[in-house]
Amino acid sequence: LETIVKLPLINLIQSLCYLLDGMLKLYTDKSQLVIERIFLYCLIWSFGGALAAEKQLVDYRRLFSVYFKGLARIIKYPEIGSVFDYFIDPLTGDIISWQSKIANNNNNAIDHMGHANILVPTADSTRLRYLID
Repeated sequence: LETIVKLPLINLIQSLCYLLDGMLKLYTDKSQLVIERIFLYCLIWSFGGALAAEKQLVDYRRLFSVYFKGLARIIKYPEIGSVFDYFIDPLTGDIISWQSKIANNNNNAIDHMGHANILVPTADSTRLRYLID
């Protein structure tokens, strides 16, 4: 699979370790099922996050998503969308769409901001903010 930039395997593994370390700190439930879901979620983003997407001739993210949905039996992803459209809820360990997270975060602190500072949340911006935080 082709990435946006060339990444050595060690960088992908390092990204997996950093994501896993950060995500495990968020979860209070450390059952085997939740830990496996967190690991798979981190695996998706560390190995699939840098894949070339729609704007290329071949959508490698879509191919990765189809492959991963067939491979990961622990997480039952919906048929609609890709594995990148969902996240693991820190409280329950369930799969939730990024779109639903946007609906929950609308209108927070708009009154205290200037109009130039307002960011309309999208699935992409919400996903990236979650991974960075």
